[in-house]
Amino acid sequence: MRRPSFVSLVLLLIFTAAPGSSQESPVRIAPAPEWIGEQEQPELSAPSPAKNPGGWFFLLFDRRFHAEESATYSHLAYRITNSSALQDGSQISVDYDPEYERIDFHAIRVVRAGKTTDRLSLPAIKTIQQERDLDRHLYNGQVTALVMLDDIRVDDVVEYAYTRRGRNPIYDGRFHDTVPVRWSTPLRKVRVSVFQAPERSISARQHGDAVLKTETLTHGVLIEQRWIGTDVPAVEPDSELPDWYSPYAFLQFSEYADWSSVLAWAQPLYDLPARLTPELEQKADELTQGLRNNEARVLAILNFVQREIRYLGIELGPKSHRPSPPAEVLARRFGDCKDKSLLLCALLKHVGIRATPALTHSYRRDTMRDWLPGPDVFDHVIACIQLNGLTYWVDPTISDQEGSLAVRAIPDYRHALPIAYGTDRLERIHFNPESKSSLHVEEHYDVRSFDGPAKLEVRSHYSGNIADSMRVYLRDTPIDQIAKNYLNTRLRLHPKITADGDPTWTENKTLNTVTVIHRYTVPDMWAKTKDSPVLSLETYPAMMRDYAEPPDSPRRSMPLAVLHPFRAIHETFLQLPETWPDENNLQQFESEAFRGEIQTITSGATSKISYKWESRRDHVPAAGVAAHAEKLRSFRDAFGSSLTYNTAIAERNENFRLYWPVILSLLGTLLVSGASFWWLQNRQPRDTSSLPPPLPSRLQGLGGWLVFVAIGLFARPLMVLVSFFQDYGSFFDARVVENLTTPSSSDYAPGFSALLCTEISMQLLMLVVSVWLLVLFFQHRRLFPKIFIIMMLSTLVWGIIDTVWVDIVFPDAEDDPSSTTELVRTAIGCAIWVPYMLSSRRVRATFVR
Repeated sequence: MRRPSFVSLVLLLIFTAAPGSSQESPVRIAPAPEWIGEQEQPELSAPSPAKNPGGWFFLLFDRRFHAEESATYSHLAYRITNSSALQDGSQISVDYDPEYERIDFHAIRVVRAGKTTDRLSLPAIKTIQQERDLDRHLYNGQVTALVMLDDIRVDDVVEYAYTRRGRNPIYDGRFHDTVPVRWSTPLRKVRVSVFQAPERSISARQHGDAVLKTETLTHGVLIEQRWIGTDVPAVEPDSELPDWYSPYAFLQFSEYADWSSVLAWAQPLYDLPARLTPELEQKADELTQGLRNNEARVLAILNFVQREIRYLGIELGPKSHRPSPPAEVLARRFGDCKDKSLLLCALLKHVGIRATPALTHSYRRDTMRDWLPGPDVFDHVIACIQLNGLTYWVDPTISDQEGSLAVRAIPDYRHALPIAYGTDRLERIHFNPESKSSLHVEEHYDVRSFDGPAKLEVRSHYSGNIADSMRVYLRDTPIDQIAKNYLNTRLRLHPKITADGDPTWTENKTLNTVTVIHRYTVPDMWAKTKDSPVLSLETYPAMMRDYAEPPDSPRRSMPLAVLHPFRAIHETFLQLPETWPDENNLQQFESEAFRGEIQTITSGATSKISYKWESRRDHVPAAGVAAHAEKLRSFRDAFGSSLTYNTAIAERNENFRLYWPVILSLLGTLLVSGASFWWLQNRQPRDTSSLPPPLPSRLQGLGGWLVFVAIGLFARPLMVLVSFFQDYGSFFDARVVENLTTPSSSDYAPGFSALLCTEISMQLLMLVVSVWLLVLFFQHRRLFPKIFIIMMLSTLVWGIIDTVWVDIVFPDAEDDPSSTTELVRTAIGCAIWVPYMLSSRRVRATFVR
């Protein structure tokens, strides 16, 4: 447990004593106000829902606002349905600000088995100060009226009513508020009312899914807007929701007509005087002395506010929205977001740079546009700077930032309302791509020794927001703890790994990047397999798994959160003991929320495996989560790489060896094809008396389309020969073939040897046939057209068979577009030249011998 600081204790004592100094007790017992009219009564006989894991069933939630009297009446009744709710259900707590609010309790009752017991007494109401935001360095002075109920049991009904009187005077009497109308517990009846004078214009908007009946009533000089819902089911939120998404329904009220009216309220709070105090002017001059560049002036002042003005907010009463004077903030050297933003703008104003505070929300993002205009839309203040025709958004509460304005990242606030005259709408906060948060990990393995340990150097590059966070971590964490944390992340993959010294790090302050370098020794990187000559080396991008983890339940009714904007890159570099087969393999994965890429490039004795993940948006709609999860799963399942080295094969492969099945295939093909062609070439011609009379001599000889046939006949043997040596030259080496035909090899492809021998035989046969066709062509043999047609059709049929066979032998290989192109080209050739050989008069007139 952290001990509170001395200042914290003093502030707590001051704030706790504050209520007692008031003339009127802030908490009292009083009858319900007359303006509420008839009170709602909880339906005690209503059966509890069967599905209610929280253990609460609210029979009544009734909240009524009196805009004219700044009063809020609340009446609640709930039944405890199981023991899990006894702890929280046994206490009643009401938070209030003693600076401007008072609490009147009207009733506290417990109903058990139809009997009602009155539990309301002033001594039972304790006032405590919790300061729930202490861990965020915020002190708001709120206190809690707490009643601890004795003897509460399952099936008891607890009912209480109270009125909160007073509103923050910072709003100048304008009304705005929100009320939840659908919770994580079921509601038998919910009622919300707003009482107002007819001349006031209070808008209402429902956010989320809840069926409410609305009506407007008149009560003398007041108008009542009323919303009623019955049997409102509990909300069961999905996991991993975006922070801007609220699964619960609520009503919002606002008396602010538009954003201009919100600005009219905010501008007096943030107006700077025409002339700053001498202390402010002196500090601005001191910070920018000798700086001639405006951006350098901005950075000097921004660094001062971020680093020298510590974050601390004392937000008592109106100070919840009214910033402290900049001179006061400078003197005391602390302030909250609005204090620091206004101080920044004041200092920049003195040096002639235009800047204005801007209201935003820490997590609502695009949903801010769905809210009615009002001060409660915002919970944070940043600054908007105009410089050299560009707009920069900065957050003075972020410390430990470095770099130019272009690379300084802020959280994805998405929208803001600059407090500048003439602004009448929310403005989009555009991200500079250079400021995007990213993590880039490089692993450099030296695995050149099969027997000795490997050396590993890891370089982790951080940029954007995570560079700011890493800078704080490195500054505040002992070096031995940093080294231990990094080592632990490696132990999962390499249990015997040891660190070679402590991590070191460098910064590029211009680009706002941090690079951490850590080195290790990894024994047994080449792992031996029992009773096998095979060595294996495995790598895995452990860092990437966090970004590729599919959601637990892809079936959901609510959006899924995605880390955005963010980019993660993991690269593994291997220095291998010897030359490895070349490889360039790229896999891409994409959903509506991310892009993933895995690429392996091996050349010579080096290999690089690269993994990339980049977000595209900050969420996935419910309807798209299943498809997104499937893409993530495919991406994750492709993680990891493995290399194998067969020492037995390596010993055999020290010298070149002929692969004899290929040689025998070639000799067999030459023998069979040569004998067949010799017989066809020299067989006795059949009786020619029945042949048709010869065609005119002008159709004989080389001419017409036969010219193209002749060109193709000359070119084909050369093309087949070149293709033969390019595609199959390396397979005469038994070392290459055995890498694909040995079961223990990582590249093993069952059936490859038969495929290889058949392909080589067919290539040689095509070469022999091409040469024979040239002979038949120039001898004008009648056999030429038939052999030509047979060759064309055989080439097409073999192309189809070969494509299917290759897919069977290499099922995981990517499709080769060139194979499809060649098949289409062959089919087109058949469609042209086969009919030509069958119908051409010149062919019949020329090939007559």
